[in-house]
Amino acid sequence: MPPIRNMPDGRSPRAGRWTAGCCAWTSVSRLRQAAAGPVRDAVVAPGLGVRTALPLSVAAGEDDVGLEGEDAKGTSPAEIEPLMLLLDRVWDALAFEARWQSVRQRLEARKALERFLTWHTEDRGRTLVASEHEFKVSLTVGDREVVLRGSMDRVEIDTDGLVHVIDLKTGKNPPSGPKVAEHPQLGVYQVAVREGAVAALAGLEDAVSGGAELVQLRAGSKDGRPKVQNQAPLAVHDDGTTDVDRHLAAAVATMTAEEFPPTPGEACKLLPVQGFLPGA
Repeated sequence: MPPIRNMPDGRSPRAGRWTAGCCAWTSVSRLRQAAAGPVRDAVVAPGLGVRTALPLSVAAGEDDVGLEGEDAKGTSPAEIEPLMLLLDRVWDALAFEARWQSVRQRLEARKALERFLTWHTEDRGRTLVASEHEFKVSLTVGDREVVLRGSMDRVEIDTDGLVHVIDLKTGKNPPSGPKVAEHPQLGVYQVAVREGAVAALAGLEDAVSGGAELVQLRAGSKDGRPKVQNQAPLAVHDDGTTDVDRHLAAAVATMTAEEFPPTPGEACKLLPVQGFLPGA
């Protein structure tokens, strides 16, 4: 299979735009997809793929429901019914193939919201600093300046002053423990903190990462808490880089080469186009 190349205007499908010469930008999600396999990022068009997350990621505080803005900032009670009213404002606009799917998904959304509230309201020894925090940082990768941009679901600070980035998930299949330690999205968030992504927030001018974590709102324990998967602070090698820095360098090299060779792996099983992919 020939490599998939960039479009005539210089963009790869669903990848960041590379400016002429030295500077580039990309997003956390694009880098995460590149880590899963370059061809996945190149051929999966927006809106395609297997739906494993709740519609609109309603329990993650995204899109129209805005759970984080409504509840985490204290503008609505930390109770399930007001949040379900917010959910219902947009629910009927979602497309389902059958009525029973809508009913089942709404029930799943309610359970996810309940897990979120249990986790959000308990004392975890941290203070919420920001929700849905958008960032853009510049860093040098090899001989190229890269602008990394994205959004953090939650930014929290612990009693030692360390910053923790929280990523709320609504997918069905949480990664295993070893994969969390190498989770590219969490790792990139930690690099972003190091590069000043939260410096504009009050008291975080010299922020140091204390780790990052996934909060799995569709997986939990009998006591109603969601599954929380922690990634420790990144280990630094003798040359001053982390494993994430090295993965970033590899991702940038792949993108700038304008070639996206198929890479067999577990992600192939979730592609909507599999017939021509090895390992699918």
